[in-house]
Amino acid sequence: MNPVVHYLEERGYVLIIINPLISYKAKRLSLRKVKTDAVDAYLLCELFYKEELEPYKKRGVQLLNLRNLTRQHENITGVMIQTKLQFQAVLDQVFPEYRGVLGIYIRWFHS
Repeated sequence: MNPVVHYLEERGYVLIIINPLISYKAKRLSLRKVKTDAVDAYLLCELFYKEELEPYKKRGVQLLNLRNLTRQHENITGVMIQTKLQFQAVLDQVFPEYRGVLGIYIRWFHS
C-alpha cells in the first residue's frame, strides 16, 4: 500500500483516488490552458463535484494476490510465445524441411 494512503487512512481521512487519465481529460476540456498547482487543484475540485467519485476502498489480500498471479501468467505466456518463435526460427534455419518430415507431430508446437 502507498505510504501516503496508509498515513492518511490511519488518521481517519476519507480518500478519493482519481485516475490520472480522468483528470487529464478534464483538464483538456477546460478553457484555461494555464498549468499551475492552483489551477490543477481547482480542476480536481470541479471534477469531484461533477462526477460521482467513490471513496477509496482497501483491496483485499486475495484480490492483490490474484492481480499478481494474473501479471505473472501474462509474463510467462509472453516468454513462452517468444521462446516458441525463436525455436521455430532456429529450426527453420537448421532443418528447413522439418514440417514435411515430422508432419502431425509438430502440431503441438503451433498451438
